[in-house]
Amino acid sequence: MGNITLREPFGCFTDRSHEPDRASIGRALADARTAWDTLETELKETYGLEGSFHFMYGERYGWALRFRRGDRLILAMYPNRGKLTVQIILSLAQVAEAREMKLPPQVSRVLESARAYPEGRWLFIPVRSKTSAEGLRSLIALKMSRPGKGERGRRAGVEG
Repeated sequence: MGNITLREPFGCFTDRSHEPDRASIGRALADARTAWDTLETELKETYGLEGSFHFMYGERYGWALRFRRGDRLILAMYPNRGKLTVQIILSLAQVAEAREMKLPPQVSRVLESARAYPEGRWLFIPVRSKTSAEGLRSLIALKMSRPGKGERGRRAGVEG
């Protein structure tokens, strides 16, 4: 038998037929609830974004609180046991800018280890505390400051 590597799921609510309620999410997050609340409040108060729950990509991902501006995903927060995972997709230009920023070491490691795709990098950042949530501010500001390559083309009326 070959070695099988099982990757930990990003979220713990993976039943597509049952959207989790806030109480269940709070219990799962435990101490990481303050990080969740910090990010949700910051996105609402700073950028006017409202989150909506959405089942993302399949069982490894599950239900996430997704924040969008128009048709553009800003970030998604996956609740898990004692932590959450924040997904931010950066365009190639945003990756270059992020590399020039003073990011927390954990975020820098995720940025550098994320697989490069033609549209950029999908970052999945584990967050356990309010401090680590606050460490994402500059990355969120970068994501909000300018659209990715494909988004600029769509906005200008060019299909990407």
